[in-house]
Amino acid sequence: MTMVDAGVVGERWSLRPEVRLERSGSDGSLRITHRFGTGLLPSTSPALTSALLRLAAGPVSLAELTDPLLESAQPSDLARFHWLLDQLQGLCVRGVWAGGRQLAVAVPLVPRAKLSFAACSERAVRLSRFSYLRRIGDRLAAESPLSLYRVEATSPEAAQVLTGLAAGLDELVWSDVTAGLAGLLVGTGLAELAGEEPGEPDEVLRQWTFHDLLFHSRSRMGRHDDDFGATFPFVGQVEPQPAVRRLPDGAVLPLGRPDLADLLSRDAPLTAVIEARRSVRSYDEKPVTVAELGELLYRSARVRATMGPDADHGMPYPASDRPYPCGGAGYDLELYLTVRRCDGLAPGIYFYDPLGHQLVLVTGAEPPRQQLLQHAFVACGGATVPDILVTLTARFQRLGWKYRGMAYAATLKHVGVLYQTFYLIATAMGLAPCGLGSGDADLAASAFGLDWARESSVGEFMLGRRPAGAADDPASVSSVAGYRPANDPQWVGDGARLIKRLAAAKREGGPR
Repeated sequence: MTMVDAGVVGERWSLRPEVRLERSGSDGSLRITHRFGTGLLPSTSPALTSALLRLAAGPVSLAELTDPLLESAQPSDLARFHWLLDQLQGLCVRGVWAGGRQLAVAVPLVPRAKLSFAACSERAVRLSRFSYLRRIGDRLAAESPLSLYRVEATSPEAAQVLTGLAAGLDELVWSDVTAGLAGLLVGTGLAELAGEEPGEPDEVLRQWTFHDLLFHSRSRMGRHDDDFGATFPFVGQVEPQPAVRRLPDGAVLPLGRPDLADLLSRDAPLTAVIEARRSVRSYDEKPVTVAELGELLYRSARVRATMGPDADHGMPYPASDRPYPCGGAGYDLELYLTVRRCDGLAPGIYFYDPLGHQLVLVTGAEPPRQQLLQHAFVACGGATVPDILVTLTARFQRLGWKYRGMAYAATLKHVGVLYQTFYLIATAMGLAPCGLGSGDADLAASAFGLDWARESSVGEFMLGRRPAGAADDPASVSSVAGYRPANDPQWVGDGARLIKRLAAAKREGGPR
């Protein structure tokens, strides 16, 4: 077992490194500036001002801050200082010290953070299952989506305690230092007092997985101090990715382009399409034609225009305009089609070129095509093997070049809006659409010849032709036990029948 050196354990305070506290005016007011904003501390006595400036110059113990205030000419200085210190907690770094050395620091991530050290008995503490360790600079740091603090180990002793708590303290000997560091971790919510029964007592937290809760906390503001948003961290360092991806090598197959006037005269109204939209996991004997596939891709994912760079208007990168919305016009998504059945198109794996509106053959090899289709079959619960599997990949650096903290979350939002665009257009065309909830990113990267970290799959969508004899009403829904109609469910059937009638008229070339 490793002995953590014992010693007199104490606490010292300081402001976060970027916080600035400066005199403002002749009335003794102090202006405080930090990454979250600015504020003004109203006029203070000379003794109180001195204590606050000493805090800014920390690390310093509470005794060093408060002892001079006991002799202040203003009896209220001590109480006011404690009030101000409580207000400033979310800007104050709290350190554990022993033998004149700093062992670890608790860094607040947001101004509302509050910390109270916990009293910990021997071996009564364990690291939270939501906590994780990572390197920040040259320090080992512990973080958790449940905590508004980050604890950084500034000594070997603290690193031993962090890893020891993860292992259940079996490798540590309890000491005052161990207790002090454990109390800091429990106080920040990074560790917890071990109970009699294993598992999470909170039914809400029990239903969160580690990576989902961490992703949620870090892809939105409010629980971290990382850079966030459109910070353009790589301007002048790395060239942005082009607005349109370079085409892979392979045979090129031009796709037909629909006529707008014809579509406007024959398409069902948007409300009918929305009401009739549903996931369809069975197909007609007759497959989708290459002309219909070209129409769907043209209406949903083509490049309508390219633009930029335009640094004067906040867009120092090339961008494009397409039918579905995308953050910053970045359009990070690409489409690969794995074809089993399509009238006029040979089976294979194809890349969709949204600028040239054409398909590029990636591979005609059978093994990767069958593997991708089999994964889709599993992902849809074994309902069907798709006639056409559309795999959505993301060129991650398209958004990572501009955004911090939210780039991947934005990518997933783009997947959602493109799913819906596919659903609505396929429904209007009388096709069978179905979005999938999972896929194999490694398999897709291998099949498409991609670097997994540079570009890989983030979504999958199945497509086929809706069965000719399919019911107008969503029997797959209304037959579910406990189905209770509400808010005009008949709209679904009415919309589906209208779409069917218009599709028949289109095939026959008759009037709408």
